[in-house]
Amino acid sequence: MNIDEVKIYVLVFFIYAFAGWIMETTSISIRNKKFVNRGF
Repeated sequence: MNIDEVKIYVLVFFIYAFAGWIMETTSISIRNKKFVNRGF
């Protein structure tokens, strides 16, 4: 495993984490009918 592979894994991790936060925030906000900040 070289440094480029590690960079890709870290980047993919952050992309999936951000996408999960967006999906969770959207679903909870729709359910509550107002914006709910889930984290950060």
